[in-house]
Amino acid sequence: MINYDRYEFEIDGTVLKKYNGDSSAVAIPEGVEKIGYDAFAGKSTLIEVTFPKSLKVVGFSAFKSCSNLSAVNFSESITAINDEAFRFCGKLKNVQLPESLVSIGRWAFTDCISLESVYMPNSVKSIAFSASSGCKSLFEISLPDGLTVVEDYLFNGCAGLARIIIPSSSTSIGNWAFKDCTALESVVLPEKTTIVGEGAFKNCISLKSVSLSENTVSIGRWAFSGCASLTEIFIPQRVTVIDMCAFAECPELTVYCETKKPFFGLPKKWNKHWLGDNGAKAVWNK
Repeated sequence: MINYDRYEFEIDGTVLKKYNGDSSAVAIPEGVEKIGYDAFAGKSTLIEVTFPKSLKVVGFSAFKSCSNLSAVNFSESITAINDEAFRFCGKLKNVQLPESLVSIGRWAFTDCISLESVYMPNSVKSIAFSASSGCKSLFEISLPDGLTVVEDYLFNGCAGLARIIIPSSSTSIGNWAFKDCTALESVVLPEKTTIVGEGAFKNCISLKSVSLSENTVSIGRWAFSGCASLTEIFIPQRVTVIDMCAFAECPELTVYCETKKPFFGLPKKWNKHWLGDNGAKAVWNK
């Protein structure tokens, strides 16, 4: 039996369906296991929320557009944060995710424009498409060990992101994952990473150092296009695919290829426009 104010909270079983109050600080009643769809969405009066020890799931759009929400006190019982749960929470600055958390949904923190830091525990195994895109104040982040895929658009438009640690478990960098991360200066891809997706680092204009994995096999279209500060990159011998304009708009770039240049043309699956047409040059192994 959950004890709660029946005016403030609409609760069905263990699901909080709706919050009807206007308090600036809310403690969700013990016994609630899930915060339902849109339960607090658009509550501009909400500044701080505290979750109960019973809570397992933060539901779809649960706190979407809570424009003044600046403090979320997570409990060590939560396993899932669903799609758009905290999207457009423009005052949220620091997030300490619990060690119990397993999955983060699509757009979960998208456009939290004041968000500066997020602690992601190693319990997290899945971070979905675009979960943190548009967080332009985010400065640095360390992705959890065990994460195998850096999903599409994950940090797209995080203009303040200067430092990223990609875990050794990562096998691929998704399409547009770090596009327009204009403060990012260096990237080290771990040994298991084989794929760099389409536009993955496009327009990272401060990027000066990129270390590809020796096991890289594919570099997508526009992967490093517009990385104007990049002066050199080494392409491992195992790379079999480089798509169109992968290094376009990198006028100071020299690409050092470990493979030997074929007598005619390029390696079979390298697009003929892989360098673009504005100054990047290739140096081939002899």
